[in-house]
Amino acid sequence: MAPRTTPGNRGGFGILWVLLFIAGVELGAAAVGQTWSAVRATEREEELRFRMLAYHRALAAYRQTYRRPPRALGELLENPRRIKFLQRLYLDPVAGAGEDATFATVSAPGGGISGVRSRSRGLARNGSQYSAWRVDARGDLREGSLPENGNPPGGRDR
Repeated sequence: MAPRTTPGNRGGFGILWVLLFIAGVELGAAAVGQTWSAVRATEREEELRFRMLAYHRALAAYRQTYRRPPRALGELLENPRRIKFLQRLYLDPVAGAGEDATFATVSAPGGGISGVRSRSRGLARNGSQYSAWRVDARGDLREGSLPENGNPPGGRDR
């Protein structure tokens, strides 16, 4: 005799469809999460470029005004002529948890500060380390470089 099927006994197909639906929703959420992560990384890198170039403009204006580079970044805010060359001392937007979020200074040949660089040990989207990103006295923003073997530090693929 064949097993009876009633409206409540359809062999578990309803549960199977619910599980497949949930799996599909999770896959979609994972794809959106990866896209959002890439967008967020791009935004942080753009903000890093903006802040580093703001430091460059402030350092150049200070050098033009005083005919020497500042000895500390604080001089861009407080100086004898009371000129604010920079609105505030910016923090590094790509600094990770537990990292120093202040920019490191690049020394000028005759003393003082000629530029800034990131302190972050994180990897940029191009595979370089953020700590290799720097802006110098000429305004050249160098976004790091890959080692000679072409692989990012730490052996991770691009």
